[in-house]
Amino acid sequence: MDWYDVLKEVARHQGRRFEERPLQRELVNILQRRFEEDELTVPLLIRLPCGYGKTQVGEAPFLGEAFTGEWITRGMVYTLPTRSLTEQQAERIRADVEALCRLKSLPKLSVSELHGETGTYFFYDDVIVSTFDTFIYAYARKVRTGHHLEFPAGTISTSYVVFDEAHMIQDDYLYSHLVMNKVLRVLSKAGVPTIVMTATMPDQIKNVVFDGVSYEEYPPISHVCSSRLGSYRGEVREVHLHREDIKDYICRTLSPDAAANKRILVVCNTVSKAQGVYHELAGRFSGGSVSGRVILLHSRYAKIDRQRWSSTAIKLMKGICESCEGKMGFPVYLSEEEGRVYCDRCATPSAERVDFVILVATQVVEAGLDISADWLLTDMAPLDALVQRAGRCSRFPGESNGRIDVFYYDKVHLPYQQKLVEKAYEILENEDDKGRIRSLTDFTYSSAMINKNYDVFRREVLGEHRHLRLYLGYLEGNGFSTFSVDWELLRQISARPNAFVTLVAFSEDEDIPVCFLKEEEADLRVQGRYRSYRCVAHKSVKYHELLSQMRDETICINRDFVLSHSFSLERNYAISDNKPKPFLQHDLDGKTVMVELKPVIVDVEGGQRKRECYYLVREAFSGRVDESNYLVNTKFYDEKKGLEAG
Repeated sequence: MDWYDVLKEVARHQGRRFEERPLQRELVNILQRRFEEDELTVPLLIRLPCGYGKTQVGEAPFLGEAFTGEWITRGMVYTLPTRSLTEQQAERIRADVEALCRLKSLPKLSVSELHGETGTYFFYDDVIVSTFDTFIYAYARKVRTGHHLEFPAGTISTSYVVFDEAHMIQDDYLYSHLVMNKVLRVLSKAGVPTIVMTATMPDQIKNVVFDGVSYEEYPPISHVCSSRLGSYRGEVREVHLHREDIKDYICRTLSPDAAANKRILVVCNTVSKAQGVYHELAGRFSGGSVSGRVILLHSRYAKIDRQRWSSTAIKLMKGICESCEGKMGFPVYLSEEEGRVYCDRCATPSAERVDFVILVATQVVEAGLDISADWLLTDMAPLDALVQRAGRCSRFPGESNGRIDVFYYDKVHLPYQQKLVEKAYEILENEDDKGRIRSLTDFTYSSAMINKNYDVFRREVLGEHRHLRLYLGYLEGNGFSTFSVDWELLRQISARPNAFVTLVAFSEDEDIPVCFLKEEEADLRVQGRYRSYRCVAHKSVKYHELLSQMRDETICINRDFVLSHSFSLERNYAISDNKPKPFLQHDLDGKTVMVELKPVIVDVEGGQRKRECYYLVREAFSGRVDESNYLVNTKFYDEKKGLEAG
């Protein structure tokens, strides 16, 4: 059976509409032929437009093999650049795999989601959806499964590997893309089937990723035309450029009446800018005669809050009734109690009327979010980022009145290279109205404009970053065929040029489940990486109680609770003048301290003794911000606005 027909059957079995697209079918057929004829040693670069269905192409080999029972690989390892994308795609792929198992009456096929917030690196399941960082650490043996050093690498070497949204790991050194290149070299030599997928990767970055690697590109950009793509998105009719601050424009023009009956997406280049715009809009639209929702979305939310707001935003912006599955215009009805969105015919008593929705976001919406806005207002950015953002305007077929407004003003370029953003503005300014629309929405034309934009990109030299050069050499030199491990280097190896810290954020009045340990009763045997303790009491405490008691008591917090309230932040954003920023500082009996959370194993007494992982809460005595887990001062965290880092 054709793998593409398997995709259609899986969608049909879930009651999900399947949009058949000519080029998508062509690519899946190419993959099927290559897998069945064992032509798997050359990596494939697949470039498809935003919203065209790359995920379905990437998962087609696994679903096809499972459907026919003819296994060519052990399973699939699907990697993505961010945790939020990993969560979203894991949920989608899991739904597809479960539907296939029901359709064919197969034994359960396992799907795991692996990243820093899951707290595990168990590369074992049939499908592994992981962040790029977690994949690299598993490949390099920085992490292990129990005492099995080679287990994760062995799983990778017998699976097929997908690098999705490969353009999004960009940094000024292109270090992460250099890391990808070293891994691709080894995967290719080892004969591991590898697929790299992107919508907007410039040739300048592509040349770094595939340096020294033989690869094939499907489809060649020059061969892509409208007839091959088919109908896959709506129509954007207006693109306007402004020499004005996006916040000033919004304050001047965006009233409840102007927002009525619209899905509006505002994209800012920095979290602080997005928080400022959100604050302005939330205050302006509260308590009016027109009932709307203003939602903020960025990367500095605790996992539990990020999932809540992204789920609500997707449902409201997608405009599909969760009861009748019909397309909705405004008003729509949101039941926060049920977590569902309805049309006026299907609304339940708990659902509240919503006349418009405004989603204020950062780059987190540039990939993976299957949403559509009638009106996109965005900061000026490099053209590859703008094309991704434009992919969220009139995203679905049949939508025909999309409008995009782009804002260029002082310091708008941050965090991008200034020349890159200036060039993007120059390109759009020199286009006529039709050319601006094509630059942001026409796949072939926008690819050419992105390459033109990146002519001014200047890659920073690693230079003094000797440790990064050592990591790159280690990644290429220690592939699947060697057991040589440099433990000292492994402890420091990084998938990104900048170190990250994990932050744990609670609300001020939130109940925190803790476990009390008495020092004299503590069992201090070392269990692998962790010390083992014995729990003597359980209790729920508030943030201030946790601080006051941690000095006199040995306190641990439940692992799952910590992971659900955590998120990552670049270490650079956590320090100022080599000192921790205020959001990491806590007042403990008149003394300012940082609070660190360290994983430990706890013997939990109950009907049957069992061992569980907890996080020990303690003062960080070094005074430095290292790659560790830190508690956030609740003064700087709000469940609606996230971390306000300053």
